[in-house]
Amino acid sequence: MNRVFQVFSDCDLERVQISIYDRWGNLHYQVSDSVIRDQEVLRQPGVYMAKVEYRFIDMEEPVEILQSLTVL
Repeated sequence: MNRVFQVFSDCDLERVQISIYDRWGNLHYQVSDSVIRDQEVLRQPGVYMAKVEYRFIDMEEPVEILQSLTVL
């Protein structure tokens, strides 16, 4: 059972924020780190949306990525 969600980068990140939403758009968890280690976050089965916002040191505007997560 893999209970860790992690963002990897070869470049230096100035800021990372991960937000986990359910399928109705309710925020379940938010962390300003590149790793979610909390066992309670990814425990309930379902489909979730992870929004990852990051900014490299030399960038002005943050980048946003949306990724679906399925917990079985």
